[in-house]
Amino acid sequence: MNGDPMVDTILLALKQGIKSEAEAISECCDLAKHQMLNWDYLRSENETLFRKVWDWCETHPPEL
Repeated sequence: MNGDPMVDTILLALKQGIKSEAEAISECCDLAKHQMLNWDYLRSENETLFRKVWDWCETHPPEL
């Protein structure tokens, strides 16, 4: 499976308890804002986190 180093780093830190879920969501949202988030990979690795990031992005559209 092809991974995504940025997503893998966030997920590993979350799994190890280094980051809270809120921190992981925030980091994923930052990646999404810069169009650097691999949505498909995040969804395949952690559906729950994917949904929370998706919901956040839906309610916080990027500023133009």
